[in-house]
Amino acid sequence: MVAIHNSLRGFALAGACIAASGAAQAQGSAGYTWSGEVELSYIASLDGSGSAGVLIGDFTLEGTLSGNMGFSIGLEAMGIAGSTSEFNWAPYATLDWRTGNGVLRVGAPRFALDDHLRAPLFGGISAYKRSELGLIGGAASYARLITLLDSSTFSAGVRYDGVSGNLSYSASAHYLFDTTGGDGAGAFQLGATWKQGAVSVFGGIEHITFGSTLASIGAEYDAGQWRLGASINHLGGGGYSTGASAWAGFKPMQNLEVILTGSVVDSSVLYGVGVEYSLNGGYYLRAGLASSSGGFAGTVADIAVGMRF
Repeated sequence: MVAIHNSLRGFALAGACIAASGAAQAQGSAGYTWSGEVELSYIASLDGSGSAGVLIGDFTLEGTLSGNMGFSIGLEAMGIAGSTSEFNWAPYATLDWRTGNGVLRVGAPRFALDDHLRAPLFGGISAYKRSELGLIGGAASYARLITLLDSSTFSAGVRYDGVSGNLSYSASAHYLFDTTGGDGAGAFQLGATWKQGAVSVFGGIEHITFGSTLASIGAEYDAGQWRLGASINHLGGGGYSTGASAWAGFKPMQNLEVILTGSVVDSSVLYGVGVEYSLNGGYYLRAGLASSSGGFAGTVADIAVGMRF
């Protein structure tokens, strides 16, 4: 089963091993709802050590079967073309029971913690959301990265999502199957978000039975032209890493956002700037620049075009 190492060889190419996730929704026919995102990007190290093209996508179809019964089908995938090429994917599919205050999902649900991690893309670069930096930076859960990046691992389990006043919460229990005959593992997650006006407090905890535990907590203010936030994330077990992240976003006009990001991960300092311009129909253009010192030393540039729906 794949492991997330404590160091990255080639800061530029570490980020290319990812997939992004979508947030916007589009209502289809017969009560079915599609949501997702697709993005094509080019990422390169400014010291000339490497570059890669990355095609990423995340799609979900939800619908009603009968009464309170429904379903969801999803796929998260990435393709990388560079000095080497690869394709990774993770399927999700559930039967859902909808109640007045929540939804119970059984089958292969998405992981609960990821819906309560709000750290933005480091330096505006999608690639880092599904790398070690995304894990320690508060953008992705460990189980999600394992399922996506290890082609021999698939998950199955149960998830519950509920709402109580200003609090939304999620819990999931999965088993991670190793199709090569190796040992599997259990993955247990709790996540929650409390929102009052422009202020959100969010976080959760994850435990994987091969000995790793991830804990995350953060807060964000998002109103008008400004978005300000910070989070602290700790990965323990078999060695440990602690990361503190902060971000500040500003919208000089309605369709344009500039966001500054900074992180301290163990002995490394990482900082970046990203610019995103939104177009009609869910399309967007984004460019980013990220630099760092310590164990992740290097400077990376990225340009991307994508669509959310």
